Amino acid sequence: MYSTVLDLYRFEKALWGGLLVSKTALKKGLTPHLLSGDYERTYFDFGWFTKNASGEITEMTHDGSNANQHSLKVSDFDKGLIVIIMSNDSRKSTPFELSDYVLNFSEYNATQIPLSWWFTKEIKRVGFDTAIADYKKNMQNNNQLINDEFSIWVYGYIMMLKGELDNAIEILKINMENFPESADAYDSYAELLIQAEKFKEAKPVIKKGLKLAKKSNNPNLTLSLTDKWDSNFK
Repeated sequence: MYSTVLDLYRFEKALWGGLLVSKTALKKGLTPHLLSGDYERTYFDFGWFTKNASGEITEMTHDGSNANQHSLKVSDFDKGLIVIIMSNDSRKSTPFELSDYVLNFSEYNATQIPLSWWFTKEIKRVGFDTAIADYKKNMQNNNQLINDEFSIWVYGYIMMLKGELDNAIEILKINMENFPESADAYDSYAELLIQAEKFKEAKPVIKKGLKLAKKSNNPNLTLSLTDKWDSNFK
């Protein structure tokens, strides 16, 4: 199917405005069910959602990819914003970076760029190892870089899919260090360490991630990290 940004915007408006299906049917579709089994997910067709303390959905996200073409739609119900992005620059992280910039523009200034953009430019210019070393030495606390956890996660996983597992591990390690209270960051980093059969390094990462997941009462991540522990260390 071929579509445009404007058509997808119209579709999203019609969906959440009750024009495409009734609001009763939509609410039923958003009810967690046995098939999904995920803490932060509804039916696959709807994508990922974020809830507030009252259990109300505040944001819905869905992405899609085909070769070097990527698309993303995000509906932020609190802000009343819909972001639709299509990209053919082969970087799957680009739509996520741009959507974060749009949705949170008041938190940034015009001179800031996403951290993954900086990595892309520097890796191309000086090579991976030098770029990583320069980041840790000079750029880690630079407030001109937008450090978004999910965008860096996507950036690392794209490296992994391209066969650059060691580089992907280094990127996700940085993500974990930058977000030390995120169980998700620990879970992702541990997953790649296990893929690389670096079990000694993965063990403390999983243990720490489990503590964080239980502390935040996140059953999905608790299950994911427990499975990793039971499969490799039990």
